[in-house]
Amino acid sequence: MLQAAAEIANKVFYCNAAPLLAAYILCDVLLSVVMLVMIWKRMLPLKNTAQRILASFCNPIVFTGIVGNLFTLLPWPLDQIDHGTESAGHLLVLVLGLVLLREKAKCGECKEAVQ
Repeated sequence: MLQAAAEIANKVFYCNAAPLLAAYILCDVLLSVVMLVMIWKRMLPLKNTAQRILASFCNPIVFTGIVGNLFTLLPWPLDQIDHGTESAGHLLVLVLGLVLLREKAKCGECKEAVQ
């Protein structure tokens, strides 16, 4: 019985592994790389290096790696909070995009931006 359950679990894993890996590479790794390139190539209107360093934390890989691992140092059940940090990284990317649109709207570069 236990062997049959293990075989089913292995089949499910092999069916899901490729799509999950592709989604991770596209949604997390690629998004993080693009955001870091945009920050450090000065495509975003950040005024100084301190703002660029803080903005560099606003991506799923870095935010999860730093903040998520810090949460695991907390005692149980607080150490379970780290499971939401990847989503928080995506949320920070959206907030950074909103800040960019508002800055462009102030400069008159983007007339479609909602204020």
